[in-house]
Amino acid sequence: MKIFSKEKMSDEDKIALETEIEILMQIDHPNIVKLFEVFNEDDHWCLVMELMEGGDLLSQIEENKKFSEKEVRDATKLLVDAINYFHSLEILHRDIKLENLLIKSK
Repeated sequence: MKIFSKEKMSDEDKIALETEIEILMQIDHPNIVKLFEVFNEDDHWCLVMELMEGGDLLSQIEENKKFSEKEVRDATKLLVDAINYFHSLEILHRDIKLENLLIKSK
């Protein structure tokens, strides 16, 4: 679950989050985290999302330090498939970074 404090968000941040929610509610792809439910409370937003037990890719890299060529190739293919899906819907991600690439399981 992601929880966002409205108090700490600028108007621009709020618009960006609302846009992200709209997009996540419309998409269905095995390599993109699923959004199950959204709660818009007075002081915060709660997004109930698919559980990603493996954490983010940056943490995995820092923890493991070393990956095989096959692991990198497989991860890259998943990422490219997801990006191609977004582009087929004319959606641009704009914030692809290791911290935003989530791993389903360890």
